[in-house]
Amino acid sequence: MRYIWILLIGVLFRERLWAADVPPKFQGVLTAKVLKYDRNLEDRVKQTIVIGFVFSSKNEESRSHENNFFEPFSTILEKQKIKNMEVEVKKIDLASQDLAKVLEDKKISNVYISKGIEEQVLASLEKLPNKRVLSFAGIRSMGICVSYELIQGKPKIFVNMDASKKAGAEFDARFLRAAEKI
Repeated sequence: MRYIWILLIGVLFRERLWAADVPPKFQGVLTAKVLKYDRNLEDRVKQTIVIGFVFSSKNEESRSHENNFFEPFSTILEKQKIKNMEVEVKKIDLASQDLAKVLEDKKISNVYISKGIEEQVLASLEKLPNKRVLSFAGIRSMGICVSYELIQGKPKIFVNMDASKKAGAEFDARFLRAAEKI
C-alpha cells in the first residue's frame, strides 16, 4: 500500500519532483531577457532599472539563499543594458527595512524575492498604493509575476499573467509563447 501512495504522489506531483533551482547566473540572464520583452518597462522605469533583491536576515533559508545567490545574480544583471538603460541590483533586508519605503525611496520597480519569504514580500507588495512592481523568484508561488525552475534539467519560465498585469507589465507575444502561463 505504501508503494501505491508513493507512486500516486509521484504521478500527481511529477513536475515538482523533477524541479530544481536554476543557477543564479542563469536567472540573471533570464531576468534581463524577461525585462527586454516588457513593453511597459519604460513606463515603470524612467532612467535606471533598479531591481531590489529582497531577503530577510532573520530567516535562515532566505539568508542562505542571499549568501549563495546575490553576487552571481547581480553581477550578471549589472553588466546588461536593457532598452538602453543601466541595471542596478540593491539588497533589501526585510528584517531591518520597510519594503514599501525602500521601494519608493530607491525607485525600485522590480524585485527578486529570495527563498523562504515569498508570502511576506507579496503581502507587503499588495499594500503598496502603486502596485506596479514586477516580482521575480526561483520558485512558483501564487502572486509572483515571473519565476524560474529547472524541469527535468531544462530551464522553464513561468509567468503569472494576472500578477504581471497588476504590476504593469505587458509582455511581447513571442516571449509568452516561450514561457508557461499560470
